[in-house]
Amino acid sequence: MEKIAWFEIVGPHGNVLSRHPVQQWPLRVGRAYDSDVVLDDPYTAAHHLEIQGLAEGRYQLTALSTLNGLHLGRKRASDACIAAGETARIGQTHFRLCPSDGLNLAPERALPATGWWKHWLWLLLAFGCWSAEYMLVRWLDYDRADAYHSIFLSLFEQFPTLLLWAAFWSFLGRMLTGRSAWLQQGTLALLGDALYETIGDSAGYISFITGSHLVESLLQSVAQPMLFAAVLYLHLRLATHLHPRSRWLLAIGIVLGMEAFFAAKVYLLSSENSAETDYVTTIAPPQLTLTPPKTTAQFLRDMKKLQQKLDAKNKS
Repeated sequence: MEKIAWFEIVGPHGNVLSRHPVQQWPLRVGRAYDSDVVLDDPYTAAHHLEIQGLAEGRYQLTALSTLNGLHLGRKRASDACIAAGETARIGQTHFRLCPSDGLNLAPERALPATGWWKHWLWLLLAFGCWSAEYMLVRWLDYDRADAYHSIFLSLFEQFPTLLLWAAFWSFLGRMLTGRSAWLQQGTLALLGDALYETIGDSAGYISFITGSHLVESLLQSVAQPMLFAAVLYLHLRLATHLHPRSRWLLAIGIVLGMEAFFAAKVYLLSSENSAETDYVTTIAPPQLTLTPPKTTAQFLRDMKKLQQKLDAKNKS
């Protein structure tokens, strides 16, 4: 008997789990062995659903003697009319109906051109860049007598945090797309953190070289949040099927929320500890500066003005 349609059971990510040819209408679906399509789903009835083919590639669905009914998206219905390729659910089984010649097939995907070892190579390269940046900055910041202990201790304290970050995105991708992509997530986490820290650490040196805090403020307030948003976008691209615009909106929303949280935190801490003063642990060589150095007289005048401001503040 010639087939007239296909009944396809699909997974949560849209992948086809099984196909059943339809040779006559109506088509009965359920757990009973006399059904046309027998399901192994405890949340479906023995005779759960009846399907009738209509004109122009549409299908009439009718729920039979069932407790859990028929669902289109989140809406429950006793009967419904669906188009070819539209997904419905009975119990925990997602299905769709297709014409006998099938739906428009997606083009064949090319096999990955790189071997699995090259993904590991990228991960090791990213780890090398992250370690080099992290240890260089810590080496410049700490006292040389305690440098090696501080460098390696802080390195091994930071690395598990990045592993947990990459593991979170891998787990999310496994849940939402069926693919963990943990090598790519780990590589992205290491490279993103290395670039983020490089921008933040270089901001102070650029400020010292130019004699202006404008560049430092732009790097810390604009460049770093933009980089973080881009890294979040790439994580979401690997872990979800969201539209690109939705990924950008979600990434930017997360960054703005975090910026607002940390700004409020800094404001509250600064108001509680107004007497504390920030200081730098590294003094860059004077040869790096591009601005003319101040004379002794200028330095003393600036110190006198600063003393007057402090005295006025203490009196008030």
